[in-house]
This record gives sequence, C-alpha cells and structure tokens, in this order.
Amino acid sequence: MTLSQGQITPGAISGSTAGGGARKSGGGLADLKLDVNLEVGQKVVLVLGPVRSDIVGEVHAGGTLARPLLSGRITSPGGQVEAMGANFRLLDGEAIFSESLGVEPQISARAMAIYGDVVVFLQVQGLASHPTLLLSSNPPLSQADIITLIGRNVGIPLDSIRRALNLSVLSINYGQQSPTLTVGKLLFPNLYISISQVFAGPENQTVNLLTAGGIPLNPRIASGQAYTEGAIEYFLSPTVLLIFSADTLGDTGMFVMTRFSI
Repeated sequence: MTLSQGQITPGAISGSTAGGGARKSGGGLADLKLDVNLEVGQKVVLVLGPVRSDIVGEVHAGGTLARPLLSGRITSPGGQVEAMGANFRLLDGEAIFSESLGVEPQISARAMAIYGDVVVFLQVQGLASHPTLLLSSNPPLSQADIITLIGRNVGIPLDSIRRALNLSVLSINYGQQSPTLTVGKLLFPNLYISISQVFAGPENQTVNLLTAGGIPLNPRIASGQAYTEGAIEYFLSPTVLLIFSADTLGDTGMFVMTRFSI
C-alpha cells in the first residue's frame, strides 16, 4: 500500500499500548491481526508536535489493531522544527521503528537557524516522546550565548506570512552584523534559492552569508552600505553543495562545498 499527497498527524489509538505491555481484549476488531506494508510516496507531510516535515520510506505494521507493532525506516529530506520559540529548518532526519517499541520510533534529526552571521544547529536524538536536544553554532558559541542569541530573535511574527507565501525561509536576523532579511524557497529536495538583504551598518566587520547547509559563503569586510545577495544552491549529495551567488556590489562566485564528520 502506497500513501502519497497527504498529511499524517499521529494520535493515540484507543485502547492501544506501545512496546511489550500486556492488555486484555474483549475480542472483535481489537484482535484483528495486522500484516501491512505502508510505503510513503511523494508529497506526504508528517506533523508530529513541533515537527512538520516531508517524509519518504516504508513501514511494516504487525501485531493487532489494538496493539500495533511497527518496523521500518522513514527519512525526511526537509521541513521545519519549532524549539525554544524559534523556527529551525530541518536539514535531514530519520525515524526508525522497531516492534520492541510498539509504535514509538527512535528519531535522529539535524536542523538549523540563521541569525545574521551565526548559524545555530539543533541536533535531536532519542525516543520520539523523550528526545535529547543539543545546540551548537558556527562560529562556536557557548550554550548560554546560543540561547541568548535565539532569545533576541524570537517573537518576530513572520511565520504566518511565510506560510501564506509558501516560502521555506522568511526571517529577519540579528547577529554580529547589521540586520539581514532572508527569503528562501526549497524548489526541489536538492535545489534551494535565496535572496538576502543586508541593511546598512558598521564598517570593517566580517560579513558571512550562510548557505542552506549552514556553511559560510563569500566572507567579506562590510563597507557599511546596504546590499542584496542572491544564491542558487544545488545539493549534489547530503554533504556536497554546489553554489552560485551574486550581489549588488558586483561580486559573483561559484563554490563547491562539502562537510566532513569528525
């Protein structure tokens, strides 16, 4: 069975239990045995608490209707995660189902948010009901400084506008440089375009516009004048990014960037 062009919002199954817990049943539909393979096709969105993401993969449902047991793997090429009052762009994620856990998956996801010339990464791991959150940044900041930076930028009511315009990113960020307005759209799972407006600010500060993968792009010393930069980013693979950029100051560039795990 293939599911496509839909939205999944998981909810509790009446009388169901997760994992290996025992349950008395009165018979009927509750004891109906399951043996179904569900393949997630195109244009399927998962809504799970603060997470809204596109998903692909395959899951097998066994057990009974009252006590389903899931196994399989679902991945996400992109989406959005809301945490600490901020919206993070989901870079990649996966949910692994095991019959020993019933219907609850082990999740692993990586998301990012850009604040001026600082990119904040959010790593989520563990059981879906009790995940562990880990913050990091580029350039490196302490946990306290990252939380302070996020706190300075929350509360800007742009999310409803972003959704109305069907954009992937619409943000006004404040980092170590002038305010930056960024508009971005993920056209396909591996093609992202963005336009950033850097407003006039102090001179002689290093300005880094960041790619969709959170990589510093075309660093320069700010002249204090406002300018606009556009970029087209193509993911050759999850870790290799091809970028073309141009701005109103006359600079253009083409980059091939990669990320290594250490």
